[in-house]
Amino acid sequence: MGIIPWTKNHFKNKTNIWQISIVCLLFALFLFTRLYQLQAQMSWGYDQVQAAWASKYIIVDHKFLLLGPVAKAAGGFSVGPFYYDSISIFYWIFNMNPIASPIFATFASALTFWALYLSIKKIFNFPIAFIATFINTVVNIAADKTEWNASFIVFCSAIIFYILYKIITDKSKNHYIVWLGVALAFAFSVHFTSIFYPVLICLLLPFFPWNRKTLLYSFLCVIIIALGLSPVIYFDLTSKNSESHGIISYLIAYYHGIHLVRILQITHDAFLEFFIIFRTRYADYFDFLLVPIFVGIYLYKNINRERLLLCYMVCIWFLVPWLAFATYSGELTNYYLWITRPVALMVISYFAYRIFILPTIIPKLALAVGLIFLAYIHLTNFFNTPAGFELTRAYKNVTPVIQNKQKVNYNIHAPESYLYYYYGTYLKEK
Repeated sequence: MGIIPWTKNHFKNKTNIWQISIVCLLFALFLFTRLYQLQAQMSWGYDQVQAAWASKYIIVDHKFLLLGPVAKAAGGFSVGPFYYDSISIFYWIFNMNPIASPIFATFASALTFWALYLSIKKIFNFPIAFIATFINTVVNIAADKTEWNASFIVFCSAIIFYILYKIITDKSKNHYIVWLGVALAFAFSVHFTSIFYPVLICLLLPFFPWNRKTLLYSFLCVIIIALGLSPVIYFDLTSKNSESHGIISYLIAYYHGIHLVRILQITHDAFLEFFIIFRTRYADYFDFLLVPIFVGIYLYKNINRERLLLCYMVCIWFLVPWLAFATYSGELTNYYLWITRPVALMVISYFAYRIFILPTIIPKLALAVGLIFLAYIHLTNFFNTPAGFELTRAYKNVTPVIQNKQKVNYNIHAPESYLYYYYGTYLKEK
């Protein structure tokens, strides 16, 4: 009589170890690409310099900021200050050195890496989560190396999507509404595109597990959001409503109503994340079809409440920004649609997974070749793109000024201005 070691739990543990190992290898690739030529490839412009000065106000001047990055310069309003509070920690660690900027960008993108992997794994399974995270790792390198408040858009979208999915599909998870409040408070301090989340939540409210506890958690959610926005609210109340007036004026100036022509005109913009993944102009012929195809395949022969709700969430995650920007007469920038990236990755990765589970070996090989080719295209493009040396150029410009004991006037957006302060004043005082 003996004990057979190959039990079900043993297989499960071996599988978990294998999954953890392969994800850690992917994370190593992620870190290598994000830290590669860190200083040479770092951005050092408008947003980065403004964040550096904000960190100086917090750390050196001991000032409490009520406002964060400007949401829209043309509108004259800002988001909350949490982004500046966060990056100031890195400037404190690195003694106000501008290298804190790209390191903070790497930190933000690392949070996105794990948010995508864990949320998609919880909703689907490990293969889909791994494929999605792999695609994001090789596709979005340049964007992840840039430090700015938009770096957290994808992170917030992935977290909020997962929280809402759990709330509407699992009645025992209504306490997640409190975590929803935390996520929303953070999102509103990051980027103005967070305005889409209240609309998305309203479209999901009928599916919330309504009871007394849900009402209590909802009340706590509102309190948390209000606390998160309290610095902006306080500033608005003490500055003759300058922030609220800026928002209202901006909406009035750029709202032109909703028109079918405009909806059709920005169709491919709404599904831009698919184009970024495939990196081919031919994506315009099928990008808008991928979501309905996903719904059809996902529900084929297996319709239940959870699957229907997930498909509904996938659809509105694209539909709400699409229709909202159809009413907007201003210029559309690609990062305005980053909120859709987690869902686009889910859709593409689900297609890849369905190919992977086909019984024959040929589809599996085709999928492997396709992913390798995708990685080759994006990695080749990244490594062949010359470094900008933005910080180096700015340093060369300011060095003779310091040596000749000249002065660079304070300018919150000028790269040379902060470097003059850092090398000409801060380090000397230290």
